[in-house]
Amino acid sequence: MSITSYIMSTDNRFESKKRKKPATTRSLEFLSPKTRKMAVEFLQECEKSNLKVIITCTYRSQEEQNRLWQQGRDSNGKKIGPTVTNVKGGKSRHNDEDKQGNPASTAFDICPLTDSGKEDWNSKYWNTFGIIGRRIGLEWGGDWISFVDKPHFQLNDKDREEELKTCVN
Repeated sequence: MSITSYIMSTDNRFESKKRKKPATTRSLEFLSPKTRKMAVEFLQECEKSNLKVIITCTYRSQEEQNRLWQQGRDSNGKKIGPTVTNVKGGKSRHNDEDKQGNPASTAFDICPLTDSGKEDWNSKYWNTFGIIGRRIGLEWGGDWISFVDKPHFQLNDKDREEELKTCVN
């Protein structure tokens, strides 16, 4: 064992600073570093375009993901009504964690706001949000074919893979 490895394994100042994992959060703190930077850039670009928007979800626990997946499905998983998500816990970018097991979501969801600050899920600006997200390098759920998810933005596969190999959140 190298001296550096020995010191890091015996000195509690080098212990992982694990935070309590929330069931779900909208805090940018729980995004991976690259995703956080892109989310801030996304919000800045929206503001420059006079579009009001909030982030509604960043990290989501696997249990919460499974609860959302179950909505609109029977006990066998068959769709019986409108569904919220197409993936179970562990398969969503909202569930991503860093090498130490800390939340490091590589996805976030948004909701447009009206001029008075109310959520506007029927906004006429969804495509504009998609254009902004794509322009800064995000993948937009509004482009998906099988499950269109306009509020959803995420790192592309290549960026996600690189980010999760190296990030410590």
